[in-house]
Amino acid sequence: MAQNNKTKGRQIAALCLSLTLGLGLLILSLSLPRIVGASGPEEGSIQGNGPVIGLASNALECLAVGNDQQCPASGVVRLTWPAGQAERARLILTVSGTEAAHTIKVNGQPLASVPIHPDGQPSGSGETFYLDIPPEALVQGNNLIEITNDALPDDSWSATQVRLEVFGHFTVSLMDGIDNTGYISPGDVAATAVTSFTITFTNPYDESSQEARVVIPDSYGGDTPVPLVIYVHGRSSDMYEGENTLGEATGNKGWLLATPQLHGSWTGDPQPDPPGKYAYASLESQYDIIGTMNYMLEHYNVITNQIYLVGYSMGGQIATVTIAKFPHIFTAIFDNKGPTNMVQWYDENTSYHQRWMRRECHINEVEQDPTQNPFCYQRRSSVNFASDYIHIPISITHSVSDTLVPIHHSRDLRDAINSYNPDQLASVYEDTVVGPTCGEPYHCYEPDPMAVLNFLEPFTLNNNPTYINITTDESKSYYWLKIAQTGGDHWSRVEAAYYPISATVTTTVSDTRPLTVAFNLGSTALGLTRITDKLKQPGMGLPATTYLIQGGGNNYLRDHEAGYLTTTLVITGQFSLTISAITADLSAHPDMVSGWQTATSTITAVVQDYLGNPVPEGTIIQFSATEGTFPNEGSTYTTTVTGGQATTILTLTATADDLAEITASVESITGSTSVNIIHPALDVTVTPSKMMIYRGQVVTYTYQITNTGDITLTNVTLADDNGTPGNSNDDITVCTNITLIVGAITSCSRSTT
Repeated sequence: MAQNNKTKGRQIAALCLSLTLGLGLLILSLSLPRIVGASGPEEGSIQGNGPVIGLASNALECLAVGNDQQCPASGVVRLTWPAGQAERARLILTVSGTEAAHTIKVNGQPLASVPIHPDGQPSGSGETFYLDIPPEALVQGNNLIEITNDALPDDSWSATQVRLEVFGHFTVSLMDGIDNTGYISPGDVAATAVTSFTITFTNPYDESSQEARVVIPDSYGGDTPVPLVIYVHGRSSDMYEGENTLGEATGNKGWLLATPQLHGSWTGDPQPDPPGKYAYASLESQYDIIGTMNYMLEHYNVITNQIYLVGYSMGGQIATVTIAKFPHIFTAIFDNKGPTNMVQWYDENTSYHQRWMRRECHINEVEQDPTQNPFCYQRRSSVNFASDYIHIPISITHSVSDTLVPIHHSRDLRDAINSYNPDQLASVYEDTVVGPTCGEPYHCYEPDPMAVLNFLEPFTLNNNPTYINITTDESKSYYWLKIAQTGGDHWSRVEAAYYPISATVTTTVSDTRPLTVAFNLGSTALGLTRITDKLKQPGMGLPATTYLIQGGGNNYLRDHEAGYLTTTLVITGQFSLTISAITADLSAHPDMVSGWQTATSTITAVVQDYLGNPVPEGTIIQFSATEGTFPNEGSTYTTTVTGGQATTILTLTATADDLAEITASVESITGSTSVNIIHPALDVTVTPSKMMIYRGQVVTYTYQITNTGDITLTNVTLADDNGTPGNSNDDITVCTNITLIVGAITSCSRSTT
């Protein structure tokens, strides 16, 4: 970010270094076997076959002209490119203190005029500019760059990170490969040292062609997947910031590094150059990150559950918003001094930067402040997406003395995230040493690059949690959830959880306008809108069955087999939505009847979801039975559900088999019960101990009891009539509590006189 306290005149840049010799081209060795689908930096501007690659020189740390400058006015950079024509070239530099459009010379030729930018720190932070120059002015090897103050001789100004870059369809010596075309392909780099170059990608939001810098470690061979870091550059900066900040560290780790050249939403004049210096978390800049990631996944061997985001200053603003929008894609984030509330940050900025904020939030190219277009500022504030961070590890660093981005931004984001009980609490490291010593606006603190990567390294992506709490400003996918808004830009909030055992999804929705939501209930991983198919999203793993969708003005059944289950919510406000598998529980009363005569059983079906919600009134249910008939005198019977129940009568005749199996079907689910048809029977024989007795003599009667039926008999009582048929009051109980299995015989006896 630019630090806008530039004092003209006699300021000393103690840290300026004079680089009189080039340090060598960043590309040391390229041996590339095949073409990849890259387009030119400017669509249609470069003719030819194969991809267009940008190769950069080393950077001059500092050039300066004017009074009391400690940096030289000229320096040499080394630029070489493989065989092939350099078809486009540009000069890249970060400018501070220019009051007039001075001439810049390359190899003695006046090729460009420096943009006027009076702000910034001499030989320090400023505004980055990309100046097109004719490629024929460049030579293989050493190139001399010289700045002047010819337009205003008393002007003192400086340029830092000065480099040259060429683009072309370069050819190299062939190696064994897929097609041996001879064109440079970033996806096939075989490097002997850390290799960096510029690629072009398609932004999936606006389909524009954009640039990114890619850094490949010398250890990368393509056979083994490695982590990917996407660095997001700050305000007044460009895509080279990533390799300047983390390039050495990612190289030492053996990780891939990519930094997109961001762009914003402002369509009027003037246009920022480079395009992302005032992107302020525009949707375009968010999808620059996604487009870069898509490119890297298509061309490199990336560990897909170790894709990390890093952003400093405005880059932190963009990164913290983007990861909240894509928590199912990015594993973890490191944010250094990023603004998290753009509404507040607008009031904390200078008028110059306020104007660029208003431009970014324009309506039809009419600048808008936070009172005129509040949603634009809100949606660029990561503090408003805090609920999305419950599964995202984040580390934040910030200087307590920072006045460009006050530390409350980091503290506020930390506290907002932690209020949602995340898997890992957010934390802020507060610098009290570096920031206070670097001068107004005390925005200089940067963490150790290796410490940044060490924080990220242990984490792997959790892309299928059972609980999510999503705040979104646009229609898009999150994990297994897809949200489609209606009615223009606004906030939608969906808190959802799924329960595999009960095949249930519970959701709380908050929206001021009708919303459509879709859930990937099954096990098939599905592609995501605007995301490469290399990152398909797993589903919940719930069964294919019939679900009851209830809430949001809905109460209906849906058979679901695969893919997304989609429902449109016709009411607004805050409400609950549930999706739960239904069951049909059948019972028969009685569930056992005698087969010696015609009998009936009442069949009841209770049809509800796992949460106990009844299916809608009038739901059709069909009963069927293997024995007997229903009221329509058939073996199948169709009726409707009322109050979550359906009841019918099954009539069983004496000719029925021993078991009647009954089923009930609602949509794709069935329930079952049965009625046992029994034929109980006993055979009793009585044998006296004497065939003839005299009055008063004792006789013993033995009773043999045989179960001749088809069911076990329990709790049998044998009673003998006392000579008074029809009157049981004087019957004689012979034995009780008898249990007889089928075919079993038992006996008991009694004696009398």
